[in-house]
Amino acid sequence: MTETIIRADRLISEIRMKLDYQRYMTPRNFHEENERFLIAYQAGEIYNPQYGYESLSQEVVEELEGLLEELQAISLGHDGMSQLLEKERTTVAYEVKMYQAIGTPAFTKLAKLVFGSPDPAWYEKALEAAAPGEAAPDRQKTLAADQLKEALAKRVKEYGFDWHIEVRQNMTSKVSVEPERREVLINGKKTFSENDLVRLCAHEVDTHVLRTE
Repeated sequence: MTETIIRADRLISEIRMKLDYQRYMTPRNFHEENERFLIAYQAGEIYNPQYGYESLSQEVVEELEGLLEELQAISLGHDGMSQLLEKERTTVAYEVKMYQAIGTPAFTKLAKLVFGSPDPAWYEKALEAAAPGEAAPDRQKTLAADQLKEALAKRVKEYGFDWHIEVRQNMTSKVSVEPERREVLINGKKTFSENDLVRLCAHEVDTHVLRTE
């Protein structure tokens, strides 16, 4: 049984290695469409970015289908590890379909099967957090973009990565990670709270930068 478990685990890993997140999930025209959106926004117009994605080649699809077929043929037991791999076997099959559906309406439905849907309770909490009212002292946004830049740069340095952290004035989002350019861009017109510094270090560096590396 141990050999069977190891074989199933390796096949799942091999499938996920071929599902290159950075390659297939990042739009090929990411920067061009974002620039068009920004120009329209500054002109007071609405522009819906039309992103284009790289499709899985027929060769990769055939390789994935072969690996999935081999994975499905494995007979797993009823112990804890086998049950875990059984769940992963189902999930990775949906992942393959999800990657094949990138850029189509079917993507969202398949993404829910892979990642699940948010707990409705968090939706209520989000509404509470976004409700108007006087901000608590620890949420008051009194820190400048340069201070966030220092915090992000320190966090990146702790990992030993070589990324460029820059403050820009012509952004619509608060912070943007540009994986292809190894850049983290900060909106110079925004201010931040102490909590924002902690949260954005975790989200932008510990998630996006780390995933890219």
